[in-house]
Amino acid sequence: SGTVTGISVGGLPDGIVDTDMLADNAVTKVKANSADFGKVGQVKIGTSTGSGISTSSSHTSWQDITGLTATITPQATSSDILIFCSVNGIVCANDDLDAVSLRVLDNSGAVVTSITNVGYQTNDDEVVQGVVMHGLSSPNSTSALTYHVEFKNRQANAVIVDNGGECRCRLVLMELLGGAG
Repeated sequence: SGTVTGISVGGLPDGIVDTDMLADNAVTKVKANSADFGKVGQVKIGTSTGSGISTSSSHTSWQDITGLTATITPQATSSDILIFCSVNGIVCANDDLDAVSLRVLDNSGAVVTSITNVGYQTNDDEVVQGVVMHGLSSPNSTSALTYHVEFKNRQANAVIVDNGGECRCRLVLMELLGGAG
């Protein structure tokens, strides 16, 4: 007859659609009504200062910044990890134009965020430069995750040095409950 029964003005009556009637993946994180969605679950900070990042020679292949790591154990597999990293103390060892690349890796070796060929010119090897990076990791895990920072030089002139303790580097990990959306 073309008439649908059981529908009230304004939509379906309460209780008509239940979880079993929803298609797989029909409700996304953004659409879900979760009290924890988008909240910061925890924050972990790794800090390296002074001799922890000193190097006496140039590195044109990837090298760890010693001590600049942080570990976090997500509370849920749906959590994302928001990563902020600041690396200070990048100086040019000679009166020359040079560049440094930096990256943050997870414990599987996957690159989470990177910055390539940060260039600078200086006529003074005492000038301290800094770089800030950020990224998002979706580990789908509740196991402990360790992130670390690496650097390399484009040429043999640039180095990351102690420079009198002025270079404080930080790696900040923030768990976003329910993910970033």
